[in-house]
Amino acid sequence: MLGGRGKALISIGAFILLFGFVLVNYYLIILGAFLILGSQVSSPFFDLNINIDDLKVSRSMDKTKIFQDDFLHVTVEIKNTGNKRFDFVEIKDVYPVEYFNCVIGEPVISTRIDPKRSVRFSYVLKPKIRGEFFLGPIEIDVKDRLEFNDEKREVPDSYTPLLVYPPYGDLRKLDALRGRSLGKMFGAHRSVQVGTGSEFHGIREYQFGDEFRKINWKATARFSRIMVREMEQEKNINVLVVIDASSTMGAGSLLNTKIEFSIRAAIVLCKVALEHKDIFGGAIFQNNPRRKEDNTKGVKILKSEAGDQQLFKMLDFLANIRTLGQKTLGLWMDSLVKRLPKRHLIVLISDLETTIEEIKAMFTKVRARGHELIVISPFSPWFEVLGREMKPAERGLAEAISEEMMQHILEAKKNAQSSGIPIISAGPDDIIQRTIEEYLKAKSKGKAQL
Repeated sequence: MLGGRGKALISIGAFILLFGFVLVNYYLIILGAFLILGSQVSSPFFDLNINIDDLKVSRSMDKTKIFQDDFLHVTVEIKNTGNKRFDFVEIKDVYPVEYFNCVIGEPVISTRIDPKRSVRFSYVLKPKIRGEFFLGPIEIDVKDRLEFNDEKREVPDSYTPLLVYPPYGDLRKLDALRGRSLGKMFGAHRSVQVGTGSEFHGIREYQFGDEFRKINWKATARFSRIMVREMEQEKNINVLVVIDASSTMGAGSLLNTKIEFSIRAAIVLCKVALEHKDIFGGAIFQNNPRRKEDNTKGVKILKSEAGDQQLFKMLDFLANIRTLGQKTLGLWMDSLVKRLPKRHLIVLISDLETTIEEIKAMFTKVRARGHELIVISPFSPWFEVLGREMKPAERGLAEAISEEMMQHILEAKKNAQSSGIPIISAGPDDIIQRTIEEYLKAKSKGKAQL
């Protein structure tokens, strides 16, 4: 196949040939014909000498699941399995530039490859947002020495899936805030059960049925009566974080949407709850209009479990959420609570941008099944104006919308009070902290205790 230079050569030859006929100049006619025929004759020779199938191209990555604030090292290897040299080969690895930044290297190489040899190149990507993406395809462009002919091809099956988790920075901050620092940030909340466990609680007088190994002989000698040690253990509860993934949760700039901060809050909550030995699970509320028949009624659940592996399951569960569809909180909650075998502390993260009747229906469904509910409500205007410089007219409009939405939230809170359900309005700066605080308060009260 003729390349750019080959086509240019034919164009020049045609122009010279035409000019030769106009001037009746045989030298120009011969030169033009020679250029045109030479370009055409070189193409079969190129096809005979070059077999692009001899090039085997593969991509490898150091990981297929990364955090949004992490880096991905990609390596591409080209092998010449044939017996002829390729004088000019260009390999380009395509990636979604709108979702990744290339921070080191380039995803393209132009090189010569000798027979039975291989060439490698690598580059480093940094994700812009979380989600599920594909790298690829890999494109090959082979040319002759003069670049008159070339052959382009896309490597079959050269798409590689990649899952990008929410940023790990929130979890790093949590790891740094241990002991007193964590207590100061969220407050000290413990819910304990006296009588069993391994932590010392206090001394009391012996009662019939107490085990003799619990007798504290020093205290017995001091009080002249038999005294025993009391131990304690922290109560475990069932926790289920639920994320509203309807279309209104996508409001805000690319990295500052309500859904992005909600996912970050859910991941941190998962880590904190698992460290408190609680049973943790997740759920997503979303109506997908493309699924006309959905037996789950818009509710997707990650089964509640304990242990370190649950955090990674939660990351997989939330990584590819996209906001979609209308909000039907009453229907969603009814479907959810019917599928929960035990009492749960449900932490719902939703902007509540629906009717008061729909919100009331949600409260009714929760209470009917005996679950505890906490609502963390990302307040839309605080997310939509984050990091933006607004003109006076835009600021005035934003304040008017904020006031209207605040009245809606206040009315929802008034209806929630009668059911004993807290609704916490939160912004980008405090949604993670408020979520953890409300969970710890509920835990200290022993809600949804196992």
